[in-house]
Amino acid sequence: MFRALAIVLGIFLMATAASAQTCTFHVDQTTFPNDILGRAAYIDEDANILYIYDFKTGTRTQPSFTNSPAFTDIGNPVWTPDGQGIVFPAVQSDHWKLFYWKVSASPSAAVELATGGSRNEDPHFLPNGKKLVWKRDFGIATADVSPDGSGNPTLSNVVQVFTGSSGTNEYSGPVYSPTGKYIYYWKGVGADSQIARYETITATNVLYPKTSGLSFYYPQMTDLYDFFYTRWADTSERDTIYVYFGYSHMMLEWNAADCAASKADAAPADEDLFLYSRLVPNTGSPGSHFNLFLGRLSDGNSWSLPTANGSTDDNMVGANFTFVQSP
Repeated sequence: MFRALAIVLGIFLMATAASAQTCTFHVDQTTFPNDILGRAAYIDEDANILYIYDFKTGTRTQPSFTNSPAFTDIGNPVWTPDGQGIVFPAVQSDHWKLFYWKVSASPSAAVELATGGSRNEDPHFLPNGKKLVWKRDFGIATADVSPDGSGNPTLSNVVQVFTGSSGTNEYSGPVYSPTGKYIYYWKGVGADSQIARYETITATNVLYPKTSGLSFYYPQMTDLYDFFYTRWADTSERDTIYVYFGYSHMMLEWNAADCAASKADAAPADEDLFLYSRLVPNTGSPGSHFNLFLGRLSDGNSWSLPTANGSTDDNMVGANFTFVQSP
């Protein structure tokens, strides 16, 4: 899957590079790709709600958690590699913890995975499901993953890879490369943030070049060395989506109607398609807000997902995709 996506990226980016600074992505609801049948997990950042969007049925569901005390905030989710459950950070009793929830149509409790430290967030699995990496107390931690007697994941051999602090020495958004050789993340906050790569075998670190005064963050792997990421387009702090491909940084370009809109949180959906969040400008009610969109690299098409976004002015962000279809 990843190599095929890299090939599509190469074809598309070579075509757009020839017309640099033009906007080639466009929204066309009439050509929606009906062959995408997996599911996306994402959050309503304002209402602190986790959603699952089923591409096969075109429906959105909200998990019903029975945990007590109830969650007061929820962060970006990630699917387990088998597509049967979701791991997500949530605030319970004023602490950010990691939870696992096995997808169910009935109300059920999410299982607590990580409580060490005062803040746990940004979880991401090694593709084979045997390790988890996440942000813990401004640093990065890893752990081995194994099932308990009920088949729920449990964590062991927790290692604090980086110990950080709030601000320029803060580590966020760690993700494994497909083989687990590297952990990609971003360091710092705001204009100081920069994407980096940690090699797990040699414990060496590489910082990727960045433009001074601009934020580079949220890497999402497409191949062993290639990844989507979000960065500020300019000092106005408008988000846009780039891809690091073949040792080059390339912007994914939209048409004039979409070019000025902030776009962030790109995540692969298959060899050609990717999910992202796009700011929908509105001076009335509801106000401007981020909606979930689907993009296609091979032709620059893009589609809104009305039934995934609902009709509120809340922000839909942090999508993660699984190929595993609903039962």
